[in-house]
Amino acid sequence: MRVVLGIDAGGTSSRAALFTLEGTPAGRGRAGGANPGTLGMDTAAANLTAAVQAALKDIASSQIVGVVAGLAGNPGRCAALAERVFRDLLPRASRVAPVRLVGDIVTAFAAGTPSPSGTVLISGTGAIAARITDHVPVATADGYGWLLGDEG
Repeated sequence: MRVVLGIDAGGTSSRAALFTLEGTPAGRGRAGGANPGTLGMDTAAANLTAAVQAALKDIASSQIVGVVAGLAGNPGRCAALAERVFRDLLPRASRVAPVRLVGDIVTAFAAGTPSPSGTVLISGTGAIAARITDHVPVATADGYGWLLGDEG
């Protein structure tokens, strides 16, 4: 069985879900937040790893053919977080699976509509609003984190 892995890693919680290529759920996991900017790299990595491991409970990681991870926080730190987590979790054979890292605004938008374009608002541990065009954020407001932003 071939599966895809979807991840929503926010400031408060992280969720991972596996689906077959036909769309059948194959595993789910949940853990604490995974924003390395607010929680630190070690805590964020431990939480994200726990969520993915829970989703993989009954599935070999070599069955993963693609990964999309929506991550909250600074893109550079999120890329380092993803590299750390996936380097340890996925064996060499499955590292050829494409891993796409996107901001949590992209996954939040996709979860709410099948449309490729529109607007999205996240009001959780952090806050951000965005205009999405063809699944790409083209304009944002706030999103600077609790220390510098969240003016709402």
